[in-house]
Amino acid sequence: MALQITTNISVDFYDKKYILINAKQYDDCSRWVSITCYNNGKLFNLSSNEHSAYVRYRKADGQGILNSCRINYKGEVLVELTEQMLAASGICYVDLMIVNKGSAIVDIDTGKITTIDNSAIMSTMAFCINVYEASFDNSVIESSYEFNALNELLQKADADYKEIVQLARSYAIGDAGDIRENEDYDNSKYYCEQSFINASNAKTSETNAMNNANLAKSYAVGGTGTRENENEDNAQYYYELTKIVVEGINNSFVPMGTISFSELVRAEKVAGFTYNISDDFVTDDTFKEGAGRTHSAGTNVYCTADGYWDCLSGTAVVGIKGANETEYRKGNVNLTAENVGAIPSADIATVNEVKSYLGI
Repeated sequence: MALQITTNISVDFYDKKYILINAKQYDDCSRWVSITCYNNGKLFNLSSNEHSAYVRYRKADGQGILNSCRINYKGEVLVELTEQMLAASGICYVDLMIVNKGSAIVDIDTGKITTIDNSAIMSTMAFCINVYEASFDNSVIESSYEFNALNELLQKADADYKEIVQLARSYAIGDAGDIRENEDYDNSKYYCEQSFINASNAKTSETNAMNNANLAKSYAVGGTGTRENENEDNAQYYYELTKIVVEGINNSFVPMGTISFSELVRAEKVAGFTYNISDDFVTDDTFKEGAGRTHSAGTNVYCTADGYWDCLSGTAVVGIKGANETEYRKGNVNLTAENVGAIPSADIATVNEVKSYLGI
């Protein structure tokens, strides 16, 4: 975990309020102050694309510091409390100086700031940093002036090298601090990793698609080596088998049972399939003989090779009677010689009488 402490404060360009921040003498690379600027109590929007920020710092021993600061995407000014800032214990006075980007030049020897074409310089109200004395005097660190603000060229826009490096890191791999919003999800490294994941998923999808395609082919026509007995267990095999069966029964009658005429409309049309119709019916256009022919119950109807229905020749027998009978009988009928008029009905004829009757 990084050893960094950030204190958040707000300062105004007009309203003065007492702000005191505590720090410890000789600390370095660990203490930051995040400053939000206001104008008469209203938020003043700073942008790193339009503005440059500097911290002016007067140490407790009277020596001064002028350093450049970074403006993050939220418009906050980030001030690092350097080792020199914390070299002298006591109360230090601090303010921010804001200029338009590329409009100021800093003398790195004296810290004097001059502007280009009378550009504006705007400073915040001061706040205080109380540097507590360390437990012993570190004689190696001596208090001195520090002017680390970058000198700006007249013809070029102000560019903070550190900010550029951090911004480049932010766009490259993220994890560059509070530079951009969502920088850990909007950088080259993130999209590279996502591309790798998507490529791996695509490869997996391709493999699955090929396996599914082979399986589909196996069930359709076989010949893939995907399943056991696939050459005898696929749609093509059963289709060919069906053709053989149909061709074998073509032009032959295959009894399919008794159905009503209304059920015949929905019955499967396979050449040779024969149905017994249980009710009287009138043919329609699906019949070979045409529409409008009346048939009685018990008629056998079969499917022709060209897909029409046709009635078997002849009329169904609905009753039987002999020549000497007046009414037709149904069921198991026994016809006698008397029923058909072969012998007289009143008496039992002799053999000679029968021969004579028959002309023998």
